[in-house]
Amino acid sequence: MKNRFRAFISYSHSDEHIAAWLQRKLEGYRVPRRLRAERPTLPARLNPIFRDREELASGEDLGEEIRSAMARSEALLVICSPAAAASRWVNEEIRTFREQSPGRPVLCLIVSGSPTPGDDCAFPPALLQSAAGEPLAEPLAADIRDSADGKRGALLKIIAGLLDVGVDALRRRDYQRRIRFLGSVAAGAGAIAVVTILLAFSAVKSRNEAEIRRALAEELIDFMLVELRSKLEPIGKLHLLDSVGHQAMDYFAALGDLGTDKELLGRALALRQIGDVRFNQGSLEAALAAFLESRKMTSKLLASKVEDDEVLFEHSQAEFWVGYVAWKRKDLEGASRALHAYHAASVELAGRNPAPRYKRELVYSVGNLGALARERGQLAVALTHFEEAVTRGRELLLSTPDDASLQYDISEGLSFKGSTLLEMGELKQGEAALQEAFDTVAHLHGKKIDTRYSASYGDIATVLGDIQAHQGNTAVALNTYQSGASVFGDLVAEDADNAAWHEGYYRSFFVLGELELHTGDLDKAESQLDIATSGFTSLLDRDPSNFELRDRLALSEAYQAQVLVRRGELPAALLQADLARQRVAALIDQDKVTAGNVRRIVRVLDLFGAVAAVNGQAEKAGNAWQSALSLLGTTGDGTILDKALQARLLYQLGDRDVALKHHRELQKMGFQDPRYLVAGLQN
Repeated sequence: MKNRFRAFISYSHSDEHIAAWLQRKLEGYRVPRRLRAERPTLPARLNPIFRDREELASGEDLGEEIRSAMARSEALLVICSPAAAASRWVNEEIRTFREQSPGRPVLCLIVSGSPTPGDDCAFPPALLQSAAGEPLAEPLAADIRDSADGKRGALLKIIAGLLDVGVDALRRRDYQRRIRFLGSVAAGAGAIAVVTILLAFSAVKSRNEAEIRRALAEELIDFMLVELRSKLEPIGKLHLLDSVGHQAMDYFAALGDLGTDKELLGRALALRQIGDVRFNQGSLEAALAAFLESRKMTSKLLASKVEDDEVLFEHSQAEFWVGYVAWKRKDLEGASRALHAYHAASVELAGRNPAPRYKRELVYSVGNLGALARERGQLAVALTHFEEAVTRGRELLLSTPDDASLQYDISEGLSFKGSTLLEMGELKQGEAALQEAFDTVAHLHGKKIDTRYSASYGDIATVLGDIQAHQGNTAVALNTYQSGASVFGDLVAEDADNAAWHEGYYRSFFVLGELELHTGDLDKAESQLDIATSGFTSLLDRDPSNFELRDRLALSEAYQAQVLVRRGELPAALLQADLARQRVAALIDQDKVTAGNVRRIVRVLDLFGAVAAVNGQAEKAGNAWQSALSLLGTTGDGTILDKALQARLLYQLGDRDVALKHHRELQKMGFQDPRYLVAGLQN
């Protein structure tokens, strides 16, 4: 039949803008070349798509043109909404299409309403019952709303239905193509940006051309570091902007205070974006330089623009990043000053401007204060902050229930709340909060719309696995850990320069290795710990100022020593354990011990003592255990893990009565983690 259509779009004219969008997207879509190589019968394009642009007359019949177009269409696409469900003509088109060719696919796109029967039902009656009035199964549908598939995900579901391919395969090919496309755009634009910036840099001293070139350079910098960055960040390709960042930093330094207030604010934003890219690459020193310069610039602007919301907002962002870098370097005093300044600015902004953007900043800042309190061992204070952050986030979500970014923010608060409850010994409550957070990010991760959601999935999987293991559910915990490792594996495969993703990947392998060691699979444990140790080493080589990596590396090395003990290689085990001990001894000497990392340091000393003991060096073992026990007295409120470690250390130092008392308290809390409990105390 000549003049066939790939699909016929049936819609209520109140949904015309969606129908027009769908037609445009489908006709402009190119089927991925790699998918066509696997399925040679697939078309290169999905055009033409038929969409009637005229309101149907008030007659009794659809008209010959509509019937003819439907007969020549390979599929029917129904835009589903309460308006469509109430439309006589949408129902008639569905009925006619099925009568003409019962075997052809009918695909649905929900844009509003509910999929279940009722006053707000999105499905036209013809989709739910046959012409004879017999009930039909609820049709499978894509859902365009952010709370479901989102625009991109829904479009891919429709395309997969038209092509009769698996949606996961199509989504994977489409994702790879978008990465290649944006990578080529960034590479080309980056080269142009670097040349333009260099020209502007050379013109700064000769003012004749400086104004024109400066304006051009700053427009291009703004595009590269703000607009293009927003497209590259969700797919993990920020490293493509690195060369632009280097040139921009030199350019801004040459300009000094030259420029209007608007230009200076733009530079502050660009500097913050540069710092963000460098932070993600694991270069804390370079990131801090950019953040400090951004804060210096906003501070000057704020002195003369006290009432300017945008200036205060940019200043608050710079304060946050300065504080976060200090945090990673275990400078808690510096982190506290900056994060409290960030919170104060957020409170002021939310108080004088009701925009949701500023209310969200208040949610973030409250959560940061909670994280700071937790790092200092103030668990009750931390929990209060996290609960406030979750409550404020949920209040905002009431007005924008489909906001994926806000859902993600709430999941972060729930994750921190859950891990704090874990430390407080409230294992069941903590697991409930973490499970809710995990379910949320699992849903967001599945939509493939932003790599932040996938990274959060991996992070929360590690903490959820911990709380499962603490309750003795080791098989479940291993599966949870593995799911996190798999997601991080996909992420690092896409961006080899993202240090945060690599750190998450290696953390996943560490927890897998330590738990496998305690559940008896020595070969798996050895392989996983080797990956973790070599990975942490490479990250620390990249940025030695990241003190958090040092204790993680030391703990991984200490567990490698345990593997060597199990294999009977005692002298080699002692050398490895002593290397780990020396790393944490340096942290203690440099006063880099906090409530957030003290347990890792204590565990290294505990494991070193165990290796020393089996090598016949009882004095070294006792000294290590006593040092570890002393460190646990500096952790603020104390945690369930502190109690578990105290029980181990006291038992090994010979104070078995107190150790048994701690052990029984742990049992009452439901704590059964084999990584911490002492076999000699088991009933």
